[in-house]
Amino acid sequence: MVGPDQHSYEGCVRAYTGLADAADAVTRHLQEALAQGPGLSIVEFDALLTIGNDLAGRIGLSEVSRNVRLSQSALSRLVDRLVRRGLLRRVAFGSDRRSVGIEITAMGRALLNEAVPVHAECIRASLLDRLTVEERTALKSILLKIAPKSQEQDRWIPIPETTQD
Repeated sequence: MVGPDQHSYEGCVRAYTGLADAADAVTRHLQEALAQGPGLSIVEFDALLTIGNDLAGRIGLSEVSRNVRLSQSALSRLVDRLVRRGLLRRVAFGSDRRSVGIEITAMGRALLNEAVPVHAECIRASLLDRLTVEERTALKSILLKIAPKSQEQDRWIPIPETTQD
């Protein structure tokens, strides 16, 4: 049973600020590592990973928006930027030729393949290596309770090695 002090305002503030501070520390480390290494922002990496993880390497903008935390207009600008850099291209999508999808290019795939180990090492160093096996198991359980979306298996498909250009 939960005692009256366990859900006090002060306890809630501490829980929130602790979680926010931890996320901020990992995010800052990740942002620096991706910028210095492959030259990507976190949202650029998330977009490339989301598109690259699709088995065809081609998805609709609405699918990207589910995994990249940006407004629709900011996501459109991000895609424009990645298209200008030659990392993505717009393609006809589905049977309706007016529908446009986004496809990762060979250059985008190469940059993503360079960025994935940087991302993994950063997460390992700034988060996972600081925890015991038991703490990692507990963290996974806690995060799945807080963010059930994390259970979606399609978010974690291995990156296909090839793409058509």
